[in-house]
Amino acid sequence: MTARRVALEALARIDDDGAYANLVLSAVLDRNDADLSSEDRGFLTDLVYGTVRRRRACDHLVDRFLTSDPPPAARRALRLGAYQLAFRNDLPDYAVVSATVAAAPKRFRGLVNAVLRRVATAPVEFPDDATRLSYPDWIVERLVADLGHDDALAALETMDLAPRVHRRADGYTQDLASQWVAGLVDAGPGDRVADLCAAPGGKATAMAGVGAHVVAADLSPARAGLVVANARTTAPDRPGSARLDVVVADATAPPLAPGRFETAEEALIRALLEMAVTVAPPGEEAIHAEWARDPGRFRAPPLWEVSHILCACDPRDEDARRAAFACAAELAGRATADPRGFAGLASAHSDCGSKASGGALGQLGPGDTVPEFEAALRAMGE
Repeated sequence: MTARRVALEALARIDDDGAYANLVLSAVLDRNDADLSSEDRGFLTDLVYGTVRRRRACDHLVDRFLTSDPPPAARRALRLGAYQLAFRNDLPDYAVVSATVAAAPKRFRGLVNAVLRRVATAPVEFPDDATRLSYPDWIVERLVADLGHDDALAALETMDLAPRVHRRADGYTQDLASQWVAGLVDAGPGDRVADLCAAPGGKATAMAGVGAHVVAADLSPARAGLVVANARTTAPDRPGSARLDVVVADATAPPLAPGRFETAEEALIRALLEMAVTVAPPGEEAIHAEWARDPGRFRAPPLWEVSHILCACDPRDEDARRAAFACAAELAGRATADPRGFAGLASAHSDCGSKASGGALGQLGPGDTVPEFEAALRAMGE
């Protein structure tokens, strides 16, 4: 079995079953060990992690040449091919297209061939940095707000790169960023630490390795098993204790949109933190500092009570555009001179159905109207 066909098998498990990429990859590498050379194993690893990491960018590259959403199996093959074409400069385009088509399910090979050939010859262009770097918009916006545009993009681009392999003194392979987290906790001999999102166990075993007593937990039983396996080879068992000095949790969740509630997994993480951590009520200075760090978290979206007068015209007719603009300017002047007469002007002159209610549109929030109209509303201030 070729590396690309095995990669599609792994991607299917990740997409369809919600499996963790590292667990799936490890399983398929073991299962196909006899058929894959050392070079193939490295290539397969990059194909799986790279296609997952660059998923949004790959979807954009192929969607330019699709008229409808393809079946999942075809979508996976297209992503796999797009990743190689756009992000693997060491592979000839013709070889990528040919080999990816051969690895795709037979019934989709025609589609995969046609689309990947278009991708191979078209410029690699993206509508924005979030798409190019394959991050959700909110992550890019938040990092830009926190770090500034250039530093944020540099950090995101670095996180898109495959990390270099680092082996700890105890033989455990772990990237430097995770090692830094364990170092920042600064746990020492005799300290009692609860790692509530511990799998696969790298940080937990690192803290245990310096003499701390670590209680390692994870929401996923399967991933918790990884902690057990890694602890057997890297961290000694020590008696437990009811008292904890430090709690570690990877519990950051995206900001909730208005009207949304936390997911079941987010609720479990919150419950774990509430059980494990006793937090003293914050003082006024701490509250102000938290607000100042990110005021946007504490500000509700704007809500406008809107009335308007529409002067409609055919945008392709320059004479009609000029006449509508002159009409709008004249009505704006009359409304400014006599604000109480706005409803009457709207009833008499507006080309919108809202004229029946004096031009009233009711309450509008962000995204409820066209960008140009929303920009005008924002410019008016409070």
